[in-house]
Amino acid sequence: MNHPDTPSESETLTHLFRSLGNLYAPGERLVYVNRDIDFNHIKVVGFDLDYTLARYRQAELEQLTLEVVFEKLYRAGFPQDFELDHGESAFAMRGLVVDRQEGNILKLDRHGYVGRGYHGLQALEQRVITRTYREQRVGVEKKRFSPVDTLFSLPEVNLFAKAVEHFDAQREAWEANGFSEYAQVWDTIRSCTDASHQDDSIKDAIRADPGRFIVLDPDLPEMLHRLRSLGKKIFLLTNSEPEYASVLLEYLFQETGRGYTGWESFFDWMIVAARKPGFFTEGRPFVEVATGKETTRPKRNVVYSGGNQSDLQTALRVHPDQILFVGDHIYDDVVKSKKNFGWRTALVVEELEADVMTRRNWSIMIEEVEALRGFRQKLSREVARMKFGLNAMDRSRQEDGLHLDGRVIANEEYNAGRSVLLAEVARKRRELKQLDRRVQQLASTVAQAFNPYWGSLFWEAHDTSRFAQQAETFACAYTSRASNLLFIAPEETLFAGAGKLAHSWRLP
Repeated sequence: MNHPDTPSESETLTHLFRSLGNLYAPGERLVYVNRDIDFNHIKVVGFDLDYTLARYRQAELEQLTLEVVFEKLYRAGFPQDFELDHGESAFAMRGLVVDRQEGNILKLDRHGYVGRGYHGLQALEQRVITRTYREQRVGVEKKRFSPVDTLFSLPEVNLFAKAVEHFDAQREAWEANGFSEYAQVWDTIRSCTDASHQDDSIKDAIRADPGRFIVLDPDLPEMLHRLRSLGKKIFLLTNSEPEYASVLLEYLFQETGRGYTGWESFFDWMIVAARKPGFFTEGRPFVEVATGKETTRPKRNVVYSGGNQSDLQTALRVHPDQILFVGDHIYDDVVKSKKNFGWRTALVVEELEADVMTRRNWSIMIEEVEALRGFRQKLSREVARMKFGLNAMDRSRQEDGLHLDGRVIANEEYNAGRSVLLAEVARKRRELKQLDRRVQQLASTVAQAFNPYWGSLFWEAHDTSRFAQQAETFACAYTSRASNLLFIAPEETLFAGAGKLAHSWRLP
């Protein structure tokens, strides 16, 4: 007989099973699916580097970017008293759109209409948004609007917001330096930021101290090892130059173990300086980094630069739908790889972790907002139908009198009944106004819990945002970290929720 404190064989086995095979992940680490993925069917998994395998410390990177870019902005003619306060560097988020013409920064819903916006750092009133953007779906004029699709772009938006305020306050000073339009200000910020990346001003600082800027994810080597142990082939596909990519990867895989001799041993194919999205549409040769030799047949265990998707596809020797490519850029990584060859795609959305946790912490108020909106919809419908019925009664009475049970309703009786109905409509309208104020108050409180300026990355008002719509349309899956693939079982099928049209939510 076992001692009461001694675990049984079955309990011991259960504990061992859980310790060795535990794939539990909290909501913020799950892989969310828009299209079913049979993971057993996936034979090859590819990864981008920046903001995918390598997660940056955003605050540190933004501070570095601002320090480097400010020098170039002053040389380009920005006023010397132009600067960015610390709190203002938290303004921007991914998924926004910059209106170069008006100096506005906008957040759109899934249909491309403006939900909220700022002129500089000042919130736009709804009447201004309606007057300025009611005639169009924002983004159609590509020269006027610039999408903010990557975390690398956030410092540019912060700078532009502050520059718009400075421009409005000191227009003469800006015009004296050659800036007469908001578009010139935005274009200068963009060009100076691009120059800072291209001349290695930013990368040199990161190379010198990667630990200051890169998050060391202990799950990353284990995730790649598990994929390889399951027989899946792994490739790296990044726009980063060879030396920079090598520094980041050496830092990320400094603790290898399990027989791995360095970061290269985790990958079967390695392509750097890929120049996405051109990699997916053009036919550049692969160039062996060590020798400079060109080829159209990339070999395993060799680091290449350049190249193209077609030749890589041939080298992988699997069908397109057996390849899962993981990246953070909605266009460069996800749209192009999926549209051109039909690769399966997973979008890394770092902000998802905070979004899920905020949604969990504020779930009670979120549910209350949704319930009140449902009640508001019902009450609004009742008011509209009562008003319609009153109008129909008035028209019928004017045409041939109003009859009930074979008799004509007298004026006094009709007016008394009509007054009661009008009073009920007025009461319901007052209730609607009170309900609107309550919903607006609660929704505003919830939105500020996600982001004090913009609300949730994935939602705008009571609809999904432009960013969420793009992720849903083009990414087969999305998750907060590349290493979250660690929590997928080898033969697991990831099922997407059933897409439903508005009418299918209700039974007839």
